[in-house]
Amino acid sequence: VYVYVKGYDDLQFFESFILHSDERLKSSRKLDAIKDFKEIDSTDRVLLFAPFYNDQVALDIQKLIDLDIDVVLISNKPKTDDFPDHLVHFIDLSTPRPIVYTEDYDKIVQP
Repeated sequence: VYVYVKGYDDLQFFESFILHSDERLKSSRKLDAIKDFKEIDSTDRVLLFAPFYNDQVALDIQKLIDLDIDVVLISNKPKTDDFPDHLVHFIDLSTPRPIVYTEDYDKIVQP
């Protein structure tokens, strides 16, 4: 059983942490390392993470859904009505709390 991971855009740098850090998922594999999604076994899982739900994420999600592969997506929820949130496990990155800028221009979420 493997957990295939793939990051998109700015969140792609998390791939190396998930795959190679001391806290890594021991059974994790890079999704881009396989040639075809058909290589994924029915017991495997896929973790996708992106700052926004864009066309590339949507394309990969649809391919995985078509193959009946279990997917977890971490992203900001898209504004479109055709988002298949009933077919994937979705973790929303957005927060209803205001974002505050610090003196050094970092952003924090107001508690």
